[in-house]
Amino acid sequence: MFFRVLGPLEAEAGAERIPIPGERSRALLVALALQPNTAVPVARLVDALWGEGAPEDPGNALHQAVRRLRSQLGPLAAAVQTRAPGYLLAVDPSCVDAERFEAGCRAARAIAPTDPHQAVALVDEALALWRGPAYGEFAEGFARAPATRLAELRTAAREDRAAWLLECGAVAEAVAAARELVAAEPLRTRPVDVLVRALDADRRPAEALDAYRAHRVALADELGLDPPAALAALESRILRGEPVAPGARAPLTGTPAPAAARLPWRPGGMVGREEDAVLLRDCLTGQRLVTLVGPGGVGKTRLVLEVAHELAAAGTRIWWADLSTATPERLVDALAQATGTDSPRGPDPAGALAGALGGHRGVLCLDNAETVLAELAPLVERLLDTDADLRLLATSRERLDVASEHVHVLAPLPLPSGPDRDNPAVRLFVDRAPGLEARALPDDDVEVIAAICRRLDGLPLAIEIGAARAPTFGLREFADRLGQGLDLLAGGRRTAAARHRSVRAVVDWSHGLLTDDEARLFARLAVFPSSFPLDRAEAVCADPPLSPSAVAPLLARLTDQSLVQAGRGRFWLLETLRVYAAERLPSADRAALAARHARDVAERLTRLARRIPGPREADAVAELAALGPDLHTAWSHAVEHDRELAVRLAGDVHDFAYQRQRLDLLDWGLTVAAWDLDTPRLPDALACAAAASWARGDLPGAAALAARGVAAAGGPEA
Repeated sequence: MFFRVLGPLEAEAGAERIPIPGERSRALLVALALQPNTAVPVARLVDALWGEGAPEDPGNALHQAVRRLRSQLGPLAAAVQTRAPGYLLAVDPSCVDAERFEAGCRAARAIAPTDPHQAVALVDEALALWRGPAYGEFAEGFARAPATRLAELRTAAREDRAAWLLECGAVAEAVAAARELVAAEPLRTRPVDVLVRALDADRRPAEALDAYRAHRVALADELGLDPPAALAALESRILRGEPVAPGARAPLTGTPAPAAARLPWRPGGMVGREEDAVLLRDCLTGQRLVTLVGPGGVGKTRLVLEVAHELAAAGTRIWWADLSTATPERLVDALAQATGTDSPRGPDPAGALAGALGGHRGVLCLDNAETVLAELAPLVERLLDTDADLRLLATSRERLDVASEHVHVLAPLPLPSGPDRDNPAVRLFVDRAPGLEARALPDDDVEVIAAICRRLDGLPLAIEIGAARAPTFGLREFADRLGQGLDLLAGGRRTAAARHRSVRAVVDWSHGLLTDDEARLFARLAVFPSSFPLDRAEAVCADPPLSPSAVAPLLARLTDQSLVQAGRGRFWLLETLRVYAAERLPSADRAALAARHARDVAERLTRLARRIPGPREADAVAELAALGPDLHTAWSHAVEHDRELAVRLAGDVHDFAYQRQRLDLLDWGLTVAAWDLDTPRLPDALACAAAASWARGDLPGAAALAARGVAAAGGPEA
């Protein structure tokens, strides 16, 4: 069994080459081969296969695509396995040429200090695996990031080979290899270092100096940079006639590779985060590690990118590392690539990376740190201990939880309370909506936009996507349809990462990082229509396999991961997350969960109602007011599924609803009065009905309902 992705996709079973017809089947196999032996979430596979044109039932469509791929693979079909939260390619890493290539490069670097001849042989074997751009036809699509990473590793391997040839004494071969590398990428420093050393070793100092000066001119013209000090020192030694030792590799000091200084492009202006940007810059002046934490779609990456560009414009050196595709075993390599240093090898690669960055003053931005938190935390501590001039700025769904970490929580944009044109969320919506002019918008339209922003929780990503979609349907139609789910919130910028092109994809990304128990509790929390305390979560959501004692630590983890919000002893889900969580709840569990919630609400209502006529009335009323949305949710369930419970709710709510003239609650009694029931709690429910009629001025109706209640209770004497 062998899978080739370093070029056009190929699958082999022994000596037999197995063709994979169909672009979608090939895309599926490549998406699985990106992370062999790792379960790839369904959402990520769907995006790889269909992008923005996902079918109506993506899960079923993906299942059919997997079935088709298995049939095409024939004897290799068993390698494609179903594994929550999606599918995986179960293969030995050596059975994927990309993995074999990286392993070969690591082995070569490990042996190079003692046996450069063998290192050259190993790296030649690894480089021979390449047949074209990595991941072939998908190199510019969903596999772009890993393809770019592999291409960089291939270039680094070729640079290693040129340096090792020089160490072996194969000077002419080293000159030829280095010249080829310099011609391909004239701004990379290491090939020039090898070429200068090789030419000097070949007694061609004039050509060595010409090679150095050509590189210096290219750096100045293209990037406005000077060559690293170590390379400039070679020029000085050659001019003095001193021999230049053929070192195996360029020192890891001096100016990082020019590519490392480039930041990702900023998409448009930033709206509504001006104060956050100032606060973040202030944090960096006094803190060495700042972690920006918040839920998916809140704009962490966008804010850090804005601050990074501002700092870079002011002369601060910035390195940017997107960790969304980094794996634990390649984390050090990812940071080395981002900072322009050689990939460290040996017994302590983390220490080597820290040493390579020692003495550099700048800010290393670690985007999407939540993907490798366990491995990143000790590495971050090592970097901070080694280099006092280095500052780290991370974005994550949860904190790194290391010493000296300053956590800045990025909240959603403030919600508008009415047609507030100056509200940041409203301004962002109007700015991103095609065809809308702020000055020409009537107040009625601004009111609708404000309602949409509230429905979208003030999440910038959801607002931007909604703004792009709303004009297609019309503001009011779009607002009405938002209540039907998250499917309208898709179609973000084409240049955005796949996980940022829809709200569902953003939440899929977070959900894919949860354990089974965390995902189970997250789905069950959708039953709460508003905020709730811990004891309510334990009472309602603790059902096998979740025990009551497991709820608190799991809820804390969900809060840490920004999927649940918390404050003042209460917890809640943003509405977009609550909708998503409800979709993840198995249909078989929904009825039982709703029943537990309704019974819990009824118990709490009974206890609080008994406290109203007493010294703790104010506390009881405050708790009942906080329970308001849950009361209506429980009532709706009881009316449809448990009328005995509905009668109890209508009876117990009477005192609270009557004293505060809450007609929405008093009307429960009118609903019960229309039923043909005989239950001990009926008199109280009929009293509630009578109060509702009286509040509306229907005194005959109120008298009749009150008389029914008295009779149901056993007469005036009772």
